[in-house]
Amino acid sequence: RPDRKGRPVLRAHQCFREAPDTVANAAIRLYLTRARPAQRRKWSHVVTLFHQDTATPPETVKKEALVTGHHHDLRAVIDRVNERWFDDELDLDITFGDRVARRLMGRHERRSPKNLIVINPLLDHEWVTAWYLEFLVFHECLHEVFPPRPSGQRMILHPPEFRARERTHPDFERARKYERWLTGTAWPRLKNAYLDRTRNAAAARTAAMTTTTSPRRNRFGTGSTGGSVP
Repeated sequence: RPDRKGRPVLRAHQCFREAPDTVANAAIRLYLTRARPAQRRKWSHVVTLFHQDTATPPETVKKEALVTGHHHDLRAVIDRVNERWFDDELDLDITFGDRVARRLMGRHERRSPKNLIVINPLLDHEWVTAWYLEFLVFHECLHEVFPPRPSGQRMILHPPEFRARERTHPDFERARKYERWLTGTAWPRLKNAYLDRTRNAAAARTAAMTTTTSPRRNRFGTGSTGGSVP
């Protein structure tokens, strides 16, 4: 907003004090200039990722809120991946998310004190192979080792060293093909199976609440509110 003399003033979060020139320039151009939507999205991406990387992250999800899965045990998966590929040096939480997505199979989130990997809940299905899930978790763990970094007017989510390490995994090629199958042919059936599972779980919770609720007592002291009084 303008100052008293009408000059534009950009107020930013304190984390931008140490921002590199690429981020500072993107923020200035984003808010103080006009550009095509595609260019503005690039600037916004740079600013947002820098803020996420430097600002205080949200707290770690409570242990009881982590969903390790019905068909697949995510805790066991990440433990195997951590031991085999990262010398058991990573300390991450993992959970199935509560939102389905067709293209995004997983994501890495900054948290405090431990970061979090969120896996698409559609993958908690008997059709989904264990080897693909392990590769996906391996991919998300790489974000812990090779975090995003700014380059020019954009943020590189998968730096060259990230991609090079990813290609060392023996399931790299077939995982890419398998993911195309998941997001294509298998998508409708996986989505319907997930919706059925969530509806059944909601019905079970409702039934449990109904059976544990005490009956409403009428003015005669009986448990039923209907019928005749003897």
